[in-house]
Amino acid sequence: MGRKRANGEGTYYHDKERGLWHYKLTVGCNSDGFQIRKTLYAKTKQEVKAKGDAFIAELKTKERPVTRDMMFGDWITQFLEVYKKGNVKQTWFHQLEILAGHVSDMLKVKKVGKILPVDLQCFLTEFSNRMSKSYAAKMRVFLRSLFNEAHENGLCAKNPASKLTLPNKPEKPRESYTTAEVKAILAYAPCHVNQTIATAIVTMLFTGLRRGELLGLRWNDITDNTIMVRRGVFLEHNMPKVIEYQAKTASSIRVVPLVPYVSGMMKQLRTRPDCGYIFASQVGTIMHPRNFSRAYAEFFKALQRKYPGFKVLSPHCCRHTYATLGLEGGADLRTMQLLLGHTDPKTTARYLHPSMDNLHNAALGLFNLVTEKQ
Repeated sequence: MGRKRANGEGTYYHDKERGLWHYKLTVGCNSDGFQIRKTLYAKTKQEVKAKGDAFIAELKTKERPVTRDMMFGDWITQFLEVYKKGNVKQTWFHQLEILAGHVSDMLKVKKVGKILPVDLQCFLTEFSNRMSKSYAAKMRVFLRSLFNEAHENGLCAKNPASKLTLPNKPEKPRESYTTAEVKAILAYAPCHVNQTIATAIVTMLFTGLRRGELLGLRWNDITDNTIMVRRGVFLEHNMPKVIEYQAKTASSIRVVPLVPYVSGMMKQLRTRPDCGYIFASQVGTIMHPRNFSRAYAEFFKALQRKYPGFKVLSPHCCRHTYATLGLEGGADLRTMQLLLGHTDPKTTARYLHPSMDNLHNAALGLFNLVTEKQ
């Protein structure tokens, strides 16, 4: 029988079909003495070895006891560290950390093996009542993954999250701005005291960029008529960070048309040659998403002073506005999918909020087509 590998020892494997190198590492043992293995991925053997060396160095500074008495909160930390960190995009890892923060403290202080399906279902139902349907679905996937690996490591007899169900509630639709409201925003923007945020809002309305994509834009990403989305800002230890050619999904890396008016507004921001980011902080670094949100709120407070009662929607609703007005402008679903960088057209469909006038026009067009004389 071969020797068991010590912590930090591993093997390399080249997956020719996916074009990736795998590095399988031994990172500890579970309560039954079976080894826990972690797999790292990279495009070259040198890259995956560097990842492995970094992980081994970190491994030596931490103890990773996995016992049947382990509390769920400790297992969540262990799960993220061993199974997810370095194996998923940093943007998704950050989302997992946020999901972990939402897990009930009452669950976290329980032993993993003592948590029952009813405990998880009660938590998920309550969570679903507070959050969107799509976000609740992410939590369900997260819980299933947590307990699947817990079961594999002998912490529970079976996966208590395997049959979790989401409450049958309709997805609350996001709102979008009307054509008249976008015109009002466009008319006010040049007057606003903070031209960086005013230009950012106009850019979102006419490009459909996500906030993270917008904040990650550099000057060499734009031409007179295009934007190349190459990265998205994410938070790591509450600090904004970007990785080249990493955004929310693979489809997020895309080219978006840029209309001349918006291009002109953006170029007026280029007053500092040393500043690489278009929508930068005052010191020329990546703007923190929190500071963006504050400036965004100040813009609409000022707009409401000019137009009392003007509705204030979230930054993400600017993206919905782009999709809805794009549809009214004649774009089809596939075109909007590509422009928004969605992997699934079903996601794009949720962004489209056609007006009643458009629905009437569609119905009238169908009637005219059928009744038109041959």
